[in-house]
Amino acid sequence: RNQKNQIQQGERKESQKTEQESKMATQTEIEEDEKPLLLIDIDDNGKCRLNPDGAKMLSEIQGKIGVVAIAGIYRTGKSYLMNRLLGRQAGFAIGPSVNPCTKGIWIWGAPLRIRDDLSVIVIDTEGIGSFAREQNVDMQIMSLALLMSSLFIYNSLGSIDESAIETLSFVSQLTKHIHVTSRVVGSKDGDNYAKYLPKFFWVLRDFSLRLVDPDGNPISPKRYLEEALEPLKGASESILNRNNIRKTLKAFFEDRDCIPLARPVNDEKLLRELDKVPYEDLRQSFRQQMEACVNRILQGVAPKMIDGMVMSGGMFVKLIEEYLTAINNDAVPTITTAWGRVVEGEMRKASKTALNAFRTHVGAKVIKVMPVEETELKKCEEEARQIANKEFNAFVVANYNSGVVNDYRLQYLSRIKKLTEALHQDNLNESRQKCQELGQEL
Repeated sequence: RNQKNQIQQGERKESQKTEQESKMATQTEIEEDEKPLLLIDIDDNGKCRLNPDGAKMLSEIQGKIGVVAIAGIYRTGKSYLMNRLLGRQAGFAIGPSVNPCTKGIWIWGAPLRIRDDLSVIVIDTEGIGSFAREQNVDMQIMSLALLMSSLFIYNSLGSIDESAIETLSFVSQLTKHIHVTSRVVGSKDGDNYAKYLPKFFWVLRDFSLRLVDPDGNPISPKRYLEEALEPLKGASESILNRNNIRKTLKAFFEDRDCIPLARPVNDEKLLRELDKVPYEDLRQSFRQQMEACVNRILQGVAPKMIDGMVMSGGMFVKLIEEYLTAINNDAVPTITTAWGRVVEGEMRKASKTALNAFRTHVGAKVIKVMPVEETELKKCEEEARQIANKEFNAFVVANYNSGVVNDYRLQYLSRIKKLTEALHQDNLNESRQKCQELGQEL
């Protein structure tokens, strides 16, 4: 009996050990998933490389995606804001020195599932203006963040003054770094950038001003932004340059807003290591504004789409690859050209998948048992057509009337027609062969 009890105790311990190891393994898997992943590595010459791990994570996302990207001057708290967006105290790297913490473009290791039909990708970018990088690298970071996102956050310190406007000088250079359509030399710029660029949120960190009009009446952050974007009077070169930034910002980002955030702590030392300060110990006004900011972002992010077509994670990766190919070849990324190639790839995949589904169904139902009655053949053909159409349409999320989609649809329907004609001919040949065999037997 003692031996039996010892055996049972040993089995229980082993079971508990196995269960504990299983829990630890599960926890490790969760922790492995919940970490930032490098998406795009950018070297000092401006050459870009898509990281396979980041691309794999994105490719596995099914259904609609929204993309929130943040950019701005380095060491201004971008990563902390994105961590709060994730509901985390720590996540993307934060550091106390003057050196930028984030290099290249990073994504969080798992999308935020904010609705049943929308997964949100969170992107943190290397800070611009660092002494360690050339200006052309800064411009590439900003351009890629804008090209990839459906909601773009520009993060800066303090109020919107003339110095803050100057930090947005990249906006006035966008037409040199992003094209909407392929251009003919000598043609006028008729690109509609506002149609393709994301929603724009300007987040003002350590904001201390009272939002009031000249009479002391409260005004909204949106009105504060719009008033700051009104052109200045004067004709000096500096005023004209800043007014051009204002004009371009208003033209390119029609859907824009402003979110002020108070200083989280007064102690400079704590401010440098904000991720180590318990969230509950931060100033109440900051916490309230931060929570409102997070809600605004999550409510404001929309599915990433181009020309009315919503994209999946796999299509998003293909689009990024097209942009990086252009950049690495010293060309300007062209939105509609890159998107056209992505759509063509999806349509080729849709046609192949649908045709295989048609062949599989008729192969299982009639080909192996030919000849069959004509009515049975037509019934099987109709079933196969419906299955194939369902597979094809699964790739066409929207933009049904797109020229590219319609061209591939016509090609696909033509192939289906040829397959059905061949199917009827094969059945007729098998029937004739069967009749000949029966005739010889008689």
